[in-house]
Amino acid sequence: MRLRLTFDCVQKLCSRVCKCLISHNFMAKASLLPVISRLSQVGAIAPQILETILQSVHECLGNSDWATRKAAADTLNALALHSSNLLTDRAASTLNVLEACRFDKIKPVRDSMTEVLQFWKKVAGGDGTSDDQKASSHGPSFRCQGFCIS
Repeated sequence: MRLRLTFDCVQKLCSRVCKCLISHNFMAKASLLPVISRLSQVGAIAPQILETILQSVHECLGNSDWATRKAAADTLNALALHSSNLLTDRAASTLNVLEACRFDKIKPVRDSMTEVLQFWKKVAGGDGTSDDQKASSHGPSFRCQGFCIS
């Protein structure tokens, strides 16, 4: 017998996952981020909850744990690969966050950031955004909290 998830169940699951990812007390963020990737792969992410998911993953990119930062980059890669039709109008803020984090001190994280940045640029349609959009969106206020090479 196959388990059939309803939209409400998936929405509740995404909400709980995001709540854990935002919590400073939850320490297993790197293990939880692949859940979002899998939900994206099966097409279970609805446009209504995508903004919350992206915000949670953006916060994970600034985490002190390098495994969490890498898992967040991998999750953004999966979202862009499997949910790109939902992301075109939300690509600017993600591109800015990725640009801010692409010089991570840890090589595997840096490589993942570079790969996902190129993929998100394709999702955004070329170079991503105009200079006006970059200045007004999420990017300038986002910092990688000292985990980037200066």
